[in-house]
Amino acid sequence: MSIDKRKKYKLDTGDVTYPFNILTALKDYDALSKSEKASVVKLFLKIAVCNPKHHKEISSKEFLEKNHQTQNSINALWEIIHVGTMNCKMEESSAAIFIRVLKEIFFTVNDSTKIILPKVGLSEMYCDRSAEFLEGKGAEISLSEKLIKIEFSDESGKAKALTTSKNRYTEFDYLVLAIPPDQLQRILPETEKFNLPHYEFSPILNIHLWLSENQFNERFYGLINSKIHWLFNKGKHITLVTSAADEFIPMSNEEILELVFKELSEYFEEFKSGYVMDHLIIKEKRATFKPTIENSVARQSLNSNYNNILLAGDWTNTGLPATIESAVKSGEAASDIISSFTQNL
Repeated sequence: MSIDKRKKYKLDTGDVTYPFNILTALKDYDALSKSEKASVVKLFLKIAVCNPKHHKEISSKEFLEKNHQTQNSINALWEIIHVGTMNCKMEESSAAIFIRVLKEIFFTVNDSTKIILPKVGLSEMYCDRSAEFLEGKGAEISLSEKLIKIEFSDESGKAKALTTSKNRYTEFDYLVLAIPPDQLQRILPETEKFNLPHYEFSPILNIHLWLSENQFNERFYGLINSKIHWLFNKGKHITLVTSAADEFIPMSNEEILELVFKELSEYFEEFKSGYVMDHLIIKEKRATFKPTIENSVARQSLNSNYNNILLAGDWTNTGLPATIESAVKSGEAASDIISSFTQNL
């Protein structure tokens, strides 16, 4: 089946009860042929009952091809989900992790299939209420305080002191370190390096365009077979997002804009480059780690408890890619470990 770049294909679960909402969305999704839809449904049924661990040695692309997904169904459905959650190429990612993601999205609760577009910034959405809760429990929060060094006891091997850009701390029972693995290794003394996986990282490209006129009708679009993955419509300000954006990193801003204008003109008849009044291009070169097959194996052996130190972050052993959900899950795991320790005292 051939995709028409100018056609708008709707993938909408509507208000239909779970799990029939998934079937309804697929039925009306004209980017797939009838036979492709049938093959997608068959694979969904397999994913619902399969154990991700049984597919830990193959890539996401191999998993889809083994289950008779056409290149069009991969491009028009699976890749849209994959690139937004895994932030790497299908041939690089672990099928086991991708299957876990699909299970979370499609086989948990009714609202899990919905895409939520926040009206506020991520700090306000995730952090402000958490800070209020912690401070209400007597916690003290210090921001803009860089961790410089951790000191360890020779006898017990436990962390005994922290040095930051503002203070030195010695009164603590446990440390939860929620920092990237490369930064963590840099602050540890050579004798106390943790055996962490070697992660490869993948970039994300964000392009902000301010328009004199905005003719886009939908709040967001996913582009099929395009180097631009998402367009988010905020009125006269639109944001374009490309995950796994390796090829964009060496390009100049002028080259990126030329490519973007060409893509938008091909997909949206209503877009005119003359509408663009200003722009901002942000390259996040190390946005997320790549959830490769090798990393998945290494993460399973990652011990999150080094005496009185616990690790948290989307890169720890959560079974998920580098998402906010993975970070939250790691924090819950660290909290559970500390709770179990204190209950046994």
